[in-house]
Amino acid sequence: MKWNRWLGITVAGISAFLLVISLWPEPEKMNQISFTSLEGISGTLLLTQPVQIHTSETTEISLEIKMDQNDGKDNPLVFLSKLEMDHVEITPKGEGKVTVDPNKPVVLNWRLTEYQAATLNGTLWLFLESSNGDKELILARPIELEANNLFGISYQLMRTISIITLLIALVLFLPIFNKK
Repeated sequence: MKWNRWLGITVAGISAFLLVISLWPEPEKMNQISFTSLEGISGTLLLTQPVQIHTSETTEISLEIKMDQNDGKDNPLVFLSKLEMDHVEITPKGEGKVTVDPNKPVVLNWRLTEYQAATLNGTLWLFLESSNGDKELILARPIELEANNLFGISYQLMRTISIITLLIALVLFLPIFNKK
């Protein structure tokens, strides 16, 4: 075999490997948290968050609120939520307000994008608003995430580079299949 074919095979293999690594999904962790308010309202929170995020990509943190059956209390409940995290692009920004039907679970979602590799710290806040407007703290959960890149390059850029080099390598590699 000629050296350019070996080079094509080697570059194609490395590019395919890097493409698979850059497409590998982020690991997630789930935490189930029970709560009871001062008014006797109880339920369960299911927090789903990634362990790490890829730089320049959007990931999601979600919080499912599921109410217990509370002695026939079917009045809608109002929750206020906020995800605070420094140096991270978060959508939605600021405090959110959601009315929850006690008989149906509701899921709150936050999308995060970080452009630099770093350790990210923040807090997820959840308050229950009473009928007179008072707020009761239900959850103040510290959030810590690692924003990673791949060899100093964002995952999106690594995918692009890997696809281009894989195509170039296959052009060098394809003559093996064309026997003369």
